[in-house]
Amino acid sequence: MSNEARRPVGQAWLVRHFDLAVPRPAVQSYVVAGARRTETDGRRTTEPYPVRYATEDSIVRHLRFALRHEAFDLGVLIAALREIDPAVLEAWVRAQPTGAFSRRAWFLYETFTGRPSL
Repeated sequence: MSNEARRPVGQAWLVRHFDLAVPRPAVQSYVVAGARRTETDGRRTTEPYPVRYATEDSIVRHLRFALRHEAFDLGVLIAALREIDPAVLEAWVRAQPTGAFSRRAWFLYETFTGRPSL
């Protein structure tokens, strides 16, 4: 699969968006034209998702994708959470105060940055 035919999503998008200096996550997800399947090459796993999983390029959407669909890499998530403006998480939590993923992101943010987001 060519790199042009796939768009990073979730943790792979966060790594690229924030230019995080972290090891690549063991599982990387991409949106592709085609069916859902898992590709394993040694210790690395690529998870291609069909186009219906595509999301807008926003921090919240990709963080939500990572928390919902991926076996997340704490190194990537901690590095990304340290880069996220707390106002972004606050707006998400206020918009979805009972949402499982917004609350989980808030909890992880506070736990790993030591800063309250609200």
